[in-house]
Amino acid sequence: MGENTFKARAGSFVHLPRGVLHSYENVGAGPARFLTLMVPAGLEKYFEEVGKPGTDLFSPLPFGEEDIDKLLAVAPKYGVEIPPPPEL
Repeated sequence: MGENTFKARAGSFVHLPRGVLHSYENVGAGPARFLTLMVPAGLEKYFEEVGKPGTDLFSPLPFGEEDIDKLLAVAPKYGVEIPPPPEL
């Protein structure tokens, strides 16, 4: 995995080629919004299968062990690779 990090500010455009492992983190004090486009289509079905409908844009639902298990179990069906967390 790469060690490159950068800050994307309002209005930024970021392109990640297929197969690039990545993550993101909101380091700001307020909520963040972003638009994700995936080509070719299909990965949105992964998010539909593992996601939960939100009720409040500013307070995401709790994320538990069963959610992680589901993410990991369903990921291969969509060609998604979820690496283990880095060792501290």
